[in-house]
Amino acid sequence: MLKKLLSHFEYSSNITDFTLSKYRNFIYQSVYISEKEKYNKILNSLENTIIYTTFNIDKDKNFINISINYNKIDLIVEFYKKKYVPKHIKIIIDYIGTNYGKTVHQGHLRNILFGKLLRKILQYYNYEVFTDSHYGDYGINMGIFITYNRKYNNISSLNIKELEQIYKENMYKIENVTKEEKIKLNTQYTQELKKLEQKEKIAITTYNILKNKNKQYFQHIIELLEIKIDYFNGEYDYIDTIKKILPLYLENGICSKDDSGRIITNNNIVLTRTDGTFLYSTTDIATFIDRKEKEYDYIFYIVDKRQSLHFDLIYEFLYKNQLSGKTKFKHLGVGFVHKSKNQIFKSRNDNNICITEFIEKKASQFNTSKKNIVFALTLYEIQHNIETDYVINENSIDQHIIHVINLCNKMHDINYKYKCCNHNIKVCNCITYRETTIIDEICRMYEKLITVINKLNIHVMY
Repeated sequence: MLKKLLSHFEYSSNITDFTLSKYRNFIYQSVYISEKEKYNKILNSLENTIIYTTFNIDKDKNFINISINYNKIDLIVEFYKKKYVPKHIKIIIDYIGTNYGKTVHQGHLRNILFGKLLRKILQYYNYEVFTDSHYGDYGINMGIFITYNRKYNNISSLNIKELEQIYKENMYKIENVTKEEKIKLNTQYTQELKKLEQKEKIAITTYNILKNKNKQYFQHIIELLEIKIDYFNGEYDYIDTIKKILPLYLENGICSKDDSGRIITNNNIVLTRTDGTFLYSTTDIATFIDRKEKEYDYIFYIVDKRQSLHFDLIYEFLYKNQLSGKTKFKHLGVGFVHKSKNQIFKSRNDNNICITEFIEKKASQFNTSKKNIVFALTLYEIQHNIETDYVINENSIDQHIIHVINLCNKMHDINYKYKCCNHNIKVCNCITYRETTIIDEICRMYEKLITVINKLNIHVMY
């Protein structure tokens, strides 16, 4: 970090060949300069910077030594943040959201935990960061629920599990009927979407009920996983933007209609069905345009890597046709979460465990807090590279939970012992060799976490 910090200063070319060494109580860099003139020039350049007052500068013959005590490292971090992080950079992270009527299960752990870490890192470096939910509330699933409510008029009395079951049963039905029956069902559901656009009473009532249920359900997820969502926007919120931009794109020739009446972009993204209802790609383009108009500098999409081609095509369309302005976006494609039999967790599977149920089950099993379980899951996630697939291994998760519980117990013991006297921890007679060993272990763990965070920073800076 010291070498990186020094590289930002004027005359930095004179000190870029410093070598870094770590000692027990301080970070230390030293360089030997044989030429006296060059030696004096470097010293003069350092004396004209804040480095001279922040670091310990030691001159020893032809050596220049720069060091800082570990207990003052926070001063350097704060200085680095204030001086070198670009100001007024506005970022939005799109990292959580399911279709209405779906629970958040173990397969969603990766993007939720990574999104949570990414937000914290960016905020740490003084960026202005927001998060958006981006629910799937305009598609076949909404057609299914409007059809169901039109028939039974009881959707307000159903819980999230019952809604999910309705969704699964109808999707299974679509996938296991004849081609003619499938076309008929899809036509029925897309007609319900047109009625939703027109704000027909049953359609809009169903939508509002599901939106409120989803927000209440997600509030529990937010509190449990200690995440933050600034905006609860769904695909339906961008319908007006779609209706505004599509005629312009047709007029400008960057979109056209095919023989079936579908609107297609000049890089072959299908934006509408033959009946005029909109597709997933359409709402994504409209979402980008809306965020651009709100002057976000960067958009990060944290979605599994199966959608890489989708985002590549969206990116190509926006930049090819000069629609992006100054706003940039990046798809951070996370790897999949697999079961022990190497099957990918999918929302339509019957045996997926909701995240909340999984955390509650583990908290009960180990007689510990839900917060400790969330901490263990976070540690389990950050040991993996963002793009790497991994299997949810309960034995491994259990080991992380045990480590977290032991760590908390150790910290409690140290805290109790430390509070029994008024001395500084370094000279406190109450701290035994065992506690010193524990503190060293915690420090090593901290350094490992910092290494992981630095890995994440590579993605952020990219």
